[in-house]
Amino acid sequence: MLIFSDPGDVLAAFAEPALVPPRPGGVEGGMAWLRRRVARFSSGEVHARRRAIAEKYLAAVEPGTLRPLEGEDRRRFPARALAEAIGLGSAIVDDVLLAAAAYHGEDSAAADEAVERLRAQVPGDDEECANLIGLLIQACATTGPPVVATKRVAVRDTEIGGVPVPAGTLVTLRLEGNPFGAEPRVCPGRAHALAMLEELR
Repeated sequence: MLIFSDPGDVLAAFAEPALVPPRPGGVEGGMAWLRRRVARFSSGEVHARRRAIAEKYLAAVEPGTLRPLEGEDRRRFPARALAEAIGLGSAIVDDVLLAAAAYHGEDSAAADEAVERLRAQVPGDDEECANLIGLLIQACATTGPPVVATKRVAVRDTEIGGVPVPAGTLVTLRLEGNPFGAEPRVCPGRAHALAMLEELR
């Protein structure tokens, strides 16, 4: 495994098409079903198509309208506010939080069951449903610690900052100071996340 932390190298790695997110594993269903269909774990044209789903819904939401309710738990606020703003209502928030807890970590039966309940409530075909769920899960990160790293795998030989990266190499990109990623994969909800953080100050 290679680790890149220099900001210039990280930007170059994000822009390198030979480096793609690792393919999600697991038995189809629950969290594995979700990860295989969201933009975050996709690349190329598939990533662009799935990302466009999130961008479409976010474009209809003015960031400044996302405000907490009086006395609302700060952990619930982002997912609740965004779910209501895009017309999904707040009843799904508990399941969003359960799924979010496992999204970047180890699977759990509770998270798998939460995803299955969300699939029954969120509209659209599999791809739209999954990316709406993924959008709400990503909103949960607004009030959590920033993502410190992300992983890529080389699908062919390449190099980053003069360092050879052979095909099949797992690469870790350190994101200190840049939690919203970089083009072409910069977080589409950056303005919304910053607006919600401002509400919590």
